[in-house]
Amino acid sequence: MTDSLWMQVTKTAYAVASTKGQERMKYRLIRELAESILKDHPNSAHLYALEKLNTIGEQQPEMWRQVLTELDKLQGENNASTELHKTEQHLK
Repeated sequence: MTDSLWMQVTKTAYAVASTKGQERMKYRLIRELAESILKDHPNSAHLYALEKLNTIGEQQPEMWRQVLTELDKLQGENNASTELHKTEQHLK
């Protein structure tokens, strides 16, 4: 599976931010990657990131580890939001 141009640019931006020690920028890029993966692969986002992490020659394994962590956070937020919505609907 080849990466989109957006993914390639984001990975490059992450590498630059990492080199310059720009932690906030790195986190923002990780979040954007995770959100994009969830949007494009809603049922297999973790699998997608795991495949990237285990790809031979992948230059940024730490980035993919962080994406996996962010996917967990985002899915937790989504689940909490869904439960809140269900509760609100039940109370009406």
